Amino acid sequence: MSNEAEPRVSALEATLQEFILLTGRLLGDHGSRLNRIEAGLESLLALAQASDRRLNRVDAQIEALTEAALNHEQRLDRLTAIVETNEQRFRQLAASQSQVLSRMDDVIAVLRERL
Repeated sequence: MSNEAEPRVSALEATLQEFILLTGRLLGDHGSRLNRIEAGLESLLALAQASDRRLNRVDAQIEALTEAALNHEQRLDRLTAIVETNEQRFRQLAASQSQVLSRMDDVIAVLRERL
């Protein structure tokens, strides 16, 4: 019986060796794929982090620009108020100047009559 079993055991051992070899190859291929997938995921993570940092910088710039725009708007409001006040003063000065010129004309007329 040992003679009959020997070829079967040898064939079984060869099949087992081939199975182990193929399994090793498959696991190696699968490991390589997993490594590539992991590297791809790490690249995607790095891209996402870089995008997040860029978005944070853009948000900070938008906030700074918004604050600057508000400051400019406040300055513009103050300047507008100053201009309006100055225009009112100029109108008052023009009215006063007109009154002074009218009085001067009256004084000149009186002086001419007396001379």
